[in-house]
Amino acid sequence: KIDASSPGAEDRDSAAAVLEPLASSSSTMNPAGMFKFLQKGVTDPSKSYVAAPRDGSLGALLHEAFKVLEMRFANFDHDHAETLMYKELERELAMMGFRYGENLAQMFKQVDFDGSGTLDFSEFLALLYLWAVRGGGDYSVFFRHPTNAQVIKQGFEVMEKCMLTYDADRSRQLKASELDAFFSQQLPQAVQCGAYQQAVDAIFPVQERQAGKELNFPKFMFLLYQVSCKMPGSTIKGAYSAKPKADPFAAGVGEKSALWMQLKSAFKVLEEDFVRFDRNGDKMVDYTEITMGIPNTTSNAARLEILSRLEHAFAQVDLDQSRSLDFYEYMYLGFMMTQSGSYNDLVTASNGSTVVKRCFIDIHTNYRKYDADTNMRLTWDELENFFKDLFGTVTPELQKAFGHVKYQSSATQGRDAVDIVRLMKLLYMVICPSGLFHPSVYEALVAKKQPAKSQLVSVHKADQLARPKRFTN
Repeated sequence: KIDASSPGAEDRDSAAAVLEPLASSSSTMNPAGMFKFLQKGVTDPSKSYVAAPRDGSLGALLHEAFKVLEMRFANFDHDHAETLMYKELERELAMMGFRYGENLAQMFKQVDFDGSGTLDFSEFLALLYLWAVRGGGDYSVFFRHPTNAQVIKQGFEVMEKCMLTYDADRSRQLKASELDAFFSQQLPQAVQCGAYQQAVDAIFPVQERQAGKELNFPKFMFLLYQVSCKMPGSTIKGAYSAKPKADPFAAGVGEKSALWMQLKSAFKVLEEDFVRFDRNGDKMVDYTEITMGIPNTTSNAARLEILSRLEHAFAQVDLDQSRSLDFYEYMYLGFMMTQSGSYNDLVTASNGSTVVKRCFIDIHTNYRKYDADTNMRLTWDELENFFKDLFGTVTPELQKAFGHVKYQSSATQGRDAVDIVRLMKLLYMVICPSGLFHPSVYEALVAKKQPAKSQLVSVHKADQLARPKRFTN
């Protein structure tokens, strides 16, 4: 932890120390690290970018730090869904020699403020900051080039030192007056050009400021990111800038609601990808057909890692052990692959991996939210609340679809319920009544498969390092 000190010239000039390692950092890099950098960084500009602050000022440091962090987040986010799952982050870091999974898991849980099991960019910033405070500031495995790691570390240190100068009660929360003082004295250009006012109104609305509320440190960091994006001459893309919350029912309820339309788009992509895999047209896909979708251009190490995860996931979703999947088992496979990394790993040629990943995250997040008794199942009452809140209505098709997929479980004391696999099928049936694989048409086209025991899977939570338990009924 950096102690607070007066905002004198010595403190402000201390940021200049970040410039000293730039010339020597590459020479101290070990051969393995240099090899990783050269191997992974030469083809993608976002992976080969090296931070170069124009000077040691707070604004210059933050500009380069946020630029690197934005690129790094995008590198982790293979599906471009603007969110990271824990396993997705852990897997990427493990390939770079990361060996602190337990610490990462604990911090991931702490910064997952909405409990979704995923991190958006603002939460990712909080994770990296927490790593600096509790992990000693070693970013060598988070960033491919040592200069970038050094700039991030120095930027966070100077940012915290300056911020604590205005945080009178050391709560790491700033009142509106403290926030105004910080920007007026530390980043005056942001105030003069209007960047600060635009950003603060979006993140810390005037009503909250007038009510005396305080801005917490994670939001303060995101505010600095927003301001840095809006500064004159900024080269930060601003890909993760705050967006105003849209009314989910602006266009209507039911099939016109925002989530309904998003899920419908995702199901359409899943249909197209399934058909792409089904080379012999038998309305099923086998393991060979799926593995043929992994391009040969993928590096041997990456391909082996993907195949290993695919084999594990395939074995879990192939409930009747036929070594072939129907469309609903394929959806389950897509969910499993997304859970452990990326849907794009399964279907590189997909035209909609982003919407599919968001679909799976939304389904799982809301599945957990409406599971009032936390038994990993939704009863009819819970499902009704799910539809009322998310779609604005309980559609007539819901009762029929529930009757088609429901089952009884000891966890619900014998009441009819659905697990997450059945929920995905139910949503497909309701949202896509004319879908290619709606049971009314599809089940007559494929050979009847032997009934199998239900298995449940949940997105890996950061506080559980082992694979989540599966439930067998």
